[in-house]
Amino acid sequence: MLSQREGAYSRLEDSDKFSFSKDVAETLGLETAIILELYQKHKSQISGNSEKFLSTINKNPRSWITAIVGAEYLFNILPKGTHEFNKFIKPSVLGSYLRDGSAKLIETKGMFYNPLTHKAKLTDDLGVNYLMYAKKT
Repeated sequence: MLSQREGAYSRLEDSDKFSFSKDVAETLGLETAIILELYQKHKSQISGNSEKFLSTINKNPRSWITAIVGAEYLFNILPKGTHEFNKFIKPSVLGSYLRDGSAKLIETKGMFYNPLTHKAKLTDDLGVNYLMYAKKT
């Protein structure tokens, strides 16, 4: 039996709706690849001032320690194997994808999650979790 992720990759490979290959999806992360693909395919149908909100994890040693070691192994907030470091994406790379897709990046914010209080807050630190807000140009 295929895992949920393997099944999604199989559907992606078998689908003629997406032009991203399995390698691209595994590099960027399946969810990011599908979002970017859908955006590329439908950007001409999106109204002039439509907004995009994206949330993901930065790709650096600190995010590996925090998201994988911390969240999955130390605090057991998420099941082990939830994150795959090779699928994390730097804000500069995601920003360039948005610009290539005719979107103007309006704001980028970091998000800090405190595992002891279970509260999150927005910050200017993009080191681990971050969000992007963009509008179609």
